[in-house]
Amino acid sequence: MLDVSRADVERYVARHALPTVVDPSNADLRFARARIRHRLLPLLAAENPRVREALVGLAAAARGAAPRASTGLPGDIGRRAADVIEGLRQRGGTRRVDVAGHRVVEIAYGRGDDRGALCRGSRRARPQFVPGAGTYMMEGGSMALLLSLGEAAGAGAPFDADALAWPLVLRVRRPGDRMRPRGGRGSRKLADLLIDAKVPRPSRDRLPVLTTADDVVLFVPGLRPAEQGRPSARTSRFLEVVLVERSAR
Repeated sequence: MLDVSRADVERYVARHALPTVVDPSNADLRFARARIRHRLLPLLAAENPRVREALVGLAAAARGAAPRASTGLPGDIGRRAADVIEGLRQRGGTRRVDVAGHRVVEIAYGRGDDRGALCRGSRRARPQFVPGAGTYMMEGGSMALLLSLGEAAGAGAPFDADALAWPLVLRVRRPGDRMRPRGGRGSRKLADLLIDAKVPRPSRDRLPVLTTADDVVLFVPGLRPAEQGRPSARTSRFLEVVLVERSAR
């Protein structure tokens, strides 16, 4: 509301008959903001009738040009550290910063992650066959999937076990993977779904991906389960998938 004039606000309030409350401190000259509003701004407006618009534009420019972080570190080390801090300030997207020539910090949605080596290693993890109930964990990962067959307990993502092509497969994501989230109208690229869910890039390649034997993606942590295998009134045998956090091995 800073770039909306008081006159515009008052006209809008009158047009829509909105109730208002008057803050008496707005006219109390003991406060600096009141003195600036009632004494200084009129003097500035006498010199420049558009001083309010100029100040609003200056504030907008200042927001878009925040000063670079100062780390107090010398030379190249200080510049790299400043890159990390600037990345943490930014809420959206993902960027990579090489902070020491060999160690990469991934900054995603305002959070830092320096486990680049673990991320790269997980891409080479071998797929596992999932023939039935049990606990399954990707090589080098920190997440396990607990699969149970029988009655649905409501603790995880349910599927109609008899509507799936067995054995299931546990693997990492691959280029071109697609998934139809439950309730969605069609399939989408898994990469786009993970971006929309704001899953940080360093985590995306470590997530376990559960598929059918014919490579239909069923379950990925952080996303809705797939439409494929959705239980119905005729389902007699449920598969329930539960995510379990574990220490990386």
